[in-house]
Amino acid sequence: MDAGATRFEADRATHAEVVRRFLVACGTADIDSLLAVLAPDVVVISDGGGVAKAPLRPVHGRDKVIRLLLGIAAKVPADTVYTLEVFNGRVGLVARVGGRAFTAMAVTVGEGQVQTLHVVANPAKLMALDTDHAVDLQ
Repeated sequence: MDAGATRFEADRATHAEVVRRFLVACGTADIDSLLAVLAPDVVVISDGGGVAKAPLRPVHGRDKVIRLLLGIAAKVPADTVYTLEVFNGRVGLVARVGGRAFTAMAVTVGEGQVQTLHVVANPAKLMALDTDHAVDLQ
């Protein structure tokens, strides 16, 4: 079995629900909820393209990821709008201000928890998301 591979991929409805719980936990800075929704060995992989501020190396482990997420959440503009969207074949989150995407997060879910966050902050890669591609995942 590949190291770091998701053992049991979530169906789309379960995946969307875990992503929603993750978004609420981040938005409310609820550490207990973040501990519940993030896998112990969660990894954040980011791409700032050398232009946007983003970690240069993967961030491993629930505690480090929580510190990173809460630090980022504290700096997000108040008028940020988050949408659950399908991109790269997965349900993820897109953060926009004034309709322009400034971050996208592809979320890998397995066993009811977030296992990997692929964060894209590279403006060149986000241009395709500037138009609202939100999908109703109810």
